[in-house]
Amino acid sequence: QNDWAVCEEIAIFSDDDFLLGNVSRCYPWYLPGCSRHDVTHHTILQRKTPLPAVRSLPGKVAILSGLSGHVYYHWLFDVLPRFNILQTELHAQGQTLADIDTFVVNNINQPFQRETLSALNIPLDKVIASDRIPHIQAQQLVVPSFPGYLDWVPPSTIDFLRRVFLPARPRASGWSSGRSSGQRRRLYISRGKAKYRHVLNEAEVIELLSHFGFETVALETLSVAQQVQLFSEAEAVVAAHGSGLANLVFCAPGTRVIELFSPQYLRTDYWMISEYLQLAHYYLLGATFGLHPLRQLMYPSPLTEDFLVNILALRSLLKQANLLE
Repeated sequence: QNDWAVCEEIAIFSDDDFLLGNVSRCYPWYLPGCSRHDVTHHTILQRKTPLPAVRSLPGKVAILSGLSGHVYYHWLFDVLPRFNILQTELHAQGQTLADIDTFVVNNINQPFQRETLSALNIPLDKVIASDRIPHIQAQQLVVPSFPGYLDWVPPSTIDFLRRVFLPARPRASGWSSGRSSGQRRRLYISRGKAKYRHVLNEAEVIELLSHFGFETVALETLSVAQQVQLFSEAEAVVAAHGSGLANLVFCAPGTRVIELFSPQYLRTDYWMISEYLQLAHYYLLGATFGLHPLRQLMYPSPLTEDFLVNILALRSLLKQANLLE
């Protein structure tokens, strides 16, 4: 039905059928310390239909899948950092990732998934997809913790991603040190190729930004390495809220960010990342039409809602961010 609900729940059971709540997750999720969070309400315990047939896996199996882990944002912030936690624990036991027989992630269908796993030196022939094989039983199950609460990116995750993906790499592999050229770029990240949350008057937004040196970028056409380099060179980034802004973790301190929001879907994820990395974060609420019944039919979730950007308000915000030059 939608991209973010392909994986709606993750449930880890011990061999005596005890649900391990700290490594099991489901939608809806809750903020840190929320009194409504109760693992006994996990959706797996409310299930009315039987689980698919179980697949038995030999050896040591590491479970690294995350909710909506095929979405770039969740892959970057919820799945990849679990490899770091896993590697750290294995190292403490005198082992390495090579001692894991099978890695279970949501899937590896998308180029960014394969590229980042290769950067972590994970052999793709040792990976299976929980989207395709959703019910497994392992001879030995290894389940690293999640790096933090869902949509609540901890500093350790940001540090890990920068450590792995920002260092200089050979140009032949598509990687570079980012700022070696000294180039500073102004970026507008388009959601024109996205399935939802479009800027309805994007042509006007692009026309305004082009007068002040902004280039329009469709991140779907770039490798992860190219996205990392692009954001590491950015002087300013303007974008509608979405996974593309996950690349803010690769920006240098002082980079100016203007995040455009649908009026029904205001999130704090990228503001928190900006605060940690000392980016200058600004935001602008868009507008939508007022016919509530029609809007509800078109956008069952506020997450998907398209919106309009007030061009005069955007220009004013550019002035506030010292970008009208």
